[in-house]
Amino acid sequence: PYTGTRINASTNQQSNGPQGPQHLNIMKYIILQRANPQDRRKAKWYATPLLERRVRQAELTGQLTETLGIRYGIVRKIIQVFLEAVVRHLLAGRSVCLRPLGTLRISFTSDGMEEPEHVTPDMIRDLKIVITPDKLLKEQLSNLHFELHEDSAAASSPHESVVEMMPSIRPSARPWL
Repeated sequence: PYTGTRINASTNQQSNGPQGPQHLNIMKYIILQRANPQDRRKAKWYATPLLERRVRQAELTGQLTETLGIRYGIVRKIIQVFLEAVVRHLLAGRSVCLRPLGTLRISFTSDGMEEPEHVTPDMIRDLKIVITPDKLLKEQLSNLHFELHEDSAAASSPHESVVEMMPSIRPSARPWL
């Protein structure tokens, strides 16, 4: 139900909360038409996140450099070593807990067989990284507000993939293997 809350567009804050201003997380979305998975001949309309922009590792490194007062090169090396350790643990079949973000793990599917001895490694497919949000992030997600983006040009272009946020690592530069 509408509560009459006003949002200051420049600060993105709620102006009449009971304990004073509260920061609101507002995510824009667009509406795209896609084929219905059950019947490809029938298309349906779906809300799709409109990602404002991609934040690259260099920007995060710069922010940490300013916040911590540590040289950029040192922060960049710490982040790189950290990410390599995360990848090493994931590839070893471990989940990695990164509070307050959540827990990362590798997931996959396989073909189903009548007998367990018929299930083989070549049947494994659709590998992906799953992030299970931490309790605080889940709470923040449940309080996320959505706003329709009215720009029709954005609706015709696909949104960016967040897969590219991980640093690209050449096969020869993977010390964890």
